Amino acid sequence: MRATRVPSFPFTFPPPTGGVLRRLAFLCTILVLAACARGGRPILIGVTGPFSQPRGVSMRHAAQLAAAEIDAAGGIRGRRLHLVFADDSGSEDQAIRIAKSFSDSAAMVAVVGHLSSNTTLAAGRVYSTEANPLLMISPSASSPDLTGFSPFVFRVTPNDLNQGQQIARFARRSLGARRAGVIFINNEYGRGLRRAFAAEFSALGGSVLEEDPYLPATPSLEPYLSRMRQRGGVDVLVLACERPGAELALRELRQLGLRWPAIGGDALTGIEGPLAEGVRFSSTYLPQQPGERNARFVGVYVRAFNGERPDHRGAGAYDIVRLLAQAIGEVGPDRLAIRDYVAQVGTTKPAFEGVTGTIAFDAYGDVPAKPVVIGGGGAGGRGAQRGALETLRWRILLGFGGVLAGLVVAAIIGAAALRAMRTAVARELQALQAASLMGSGLVTSVFDEIRAAEQYLSQPSEDARQEFQGAAGEGFRYEKGLEQLEGLSLEDRLTVNRIKGLQASIQVDYSIAHALKDLGREREALGQSVAVRDQARELTRLVRDLSAREAQRAGQAGGRLAALAGRRLLFLWVVLAVT
Repeated sequence: MRATRVPSFPFTFPPPTGGVLRRLAFLCTILVLAACARGGRPILIGVTGPFSQPRGVSMRHAAQLAAAEIDAAGGIRGRRLHLVFADDSGSEDQAIRIAKSFSDSAAMVAVVGHLSSNTTLAAGRVYSTEANPLLMISPSASSPDLTGFSPFVFRVTPNDLNQGQQIARFARRSLGARRAGVIFINNEYGRGLRRAFAAEFSALGGSVLEEDPYLPATPSLEPYLSRMRQRGGVDVLVLACERPGAELALRELRQLGLRWPAIGGDALTGIEGPLAEGVRFSSTYLPQQPGERNARFVGVYVRAFNGERPDHRGAGAYDIVRLLAQAIGEVGPDRLAIRDYVAQVGTTKPAFEGVTGTIAFDAYGDVPAKPVVIGGGGAGGRGAQRGALETLRWRILLGFGGVLAGLVVAAIIGAAALRAMRTAVARELQALQAASLMGSGLVTSVFDEIRAAEQYLSQPSEDARQEFQGAAGEGFRYEKGLEQLEGLSLEDRLTVNRIKGLQASIQVDYSIAHALKDLGREREALGQSVAVRDQARELTRLVRDLSAREAQRAGQAGGRLAALAGRRLLFLWVVLAVT
């Protein structure tokens, strides 16, 4: 079979100035104009992920391949399909900006992405809350927090509850592991997979020795590994990590002379060479899985991209593009109609058979049936009214009736106006109260976390460790509350992301400091904990600024309500004067 050529545009894009929003808007406009020049407006679908990183390569290539095949077959309803690629670099801030740009582009009908859970959650709030919501389908975001997150957010991979359980069962039953150590990236993906694994592994009779967080900027995981060794070692090392973090852990594991088997989620896909020895991961897709549809896809992909093989992210993106093309072919390029079509796939509409298997969405936008494998008015009324005017009595009665009706209408309007104002005032006060509650709760939990962490550094104890972890968990719950506040601006969402990053960093820095303390490396532990104080001050400032903006919005809303009250009062006087 001849390789499918990936489409290329017969023109170049001048480098526009300005931020990502302006560049994406410029690109969308150029694509529309170019396709119109060829004859017929294009159908635009956004594709976004960390394309500047290795994990985003297969996603981009597979989406290009799907679009090339669709256009080669005549397009969608005779119109060409254009994919608009935007690199979110795995950054929540960048994902939010891209989501805003895609949502604001009237020509954009759907989005393939984002790739990871943290960017999908951050961007999903933008896609879902804009005036004209935009459907987003992720190929690989697996956080349980995405289940039922929004009517416009879907994914084609099972959530971490499923994957974490399968990893735990494999570790306990197939590997015979009794003791496990967990290293997890301190974001929605890592925390979700860690919780699911720990719960299932413990239920199966295993014990989790420790659960240690890290961030992409964490330079070394050696203190965690050394402490596990000091405590007697583990039978399996669970890496709820992105690939770079997993590779760091595996390198340092080898440097310490340890040969513990390692297992993780599908984010470990792509680890190769000596580091891959003894490493297993869960996935809903493997290139070698049986099936004619998948064999054809892999064959074409390998030839199109110089021997490269697709991963689960690429296969998922390929299926999503083809599913969206099918939906648009059925209902047209209307955002809401496309979303409604996709929501019915697997229920009132047939399931979609893709290279990753059967895609059937439930009411929460999930694909629970996908298996996880471990692998490397009329005329009568008017006539009656004319009859009533034939006598003076009826005219007088009608006049009084009109006055009475006017008074009733005025009363109804007045009551409705007061009710609407009370509701609006209550809503604004509730939003302000929620922002204040979440902000103060977050700051309090962070201070509790720091106090417990410092207590552990002074005198290590299980109680201090439990209090530290409990306060950190409480802080993450308050973070979710901040993210879910209504009416957040782009600036507010970026501030919340910064708060989340600081909170995660505080937990990681103290966790590493505790490991160093347990290893007797006092000076290193002290140095690790010093940076936390500045982070705590910055977090407090950001929460205070966010609360101030919420209060300002509440004041502005109060002004709008006062103006509305004035207009309603004037209208009531007009109604009374007329009656």
